[in-house]
Amino acid sequence: MSATGRSGGRVSPGADALRGWLARHRLSQKALAERVGSSQATISKILNGRARPGLVLAEKIGIATRFASPEDRHLVTPVPARLWFSPDDQAECEGLRRIVEMVRDRARGE
Repeated sequence: MSATGRSGGRVSPGADALRGWLARHRLSQKALAERVGSSQATISKILNGRARPGLVLAEKIGIATRFASPEDRHLVTPVPARLWFSPDDQAECEGLRRIVEMVRDRARGE
């Protein structure tokens, strides 16, 4: 169940997952912001439901959360980009995935 953000809006499943990930791995908002090339203020807004990351930032978060630390290359459960997507975003991505598969099939001569 998602919490309610300060603005009264619902905090996304992505924000809930990211908050848990940061706590589990004892990583600060600032450290995550540095990993993804963002600001601590932006990460704070995302976690509090005042902002939602765009596709690029959502993907960067997904990649940055694959490892607990840059030095420790043991994979951990990441915060996938899809958690930030609305149902419309998910439908659009699914359409794009189908197009990519069609292009790959054509390139293979199938």
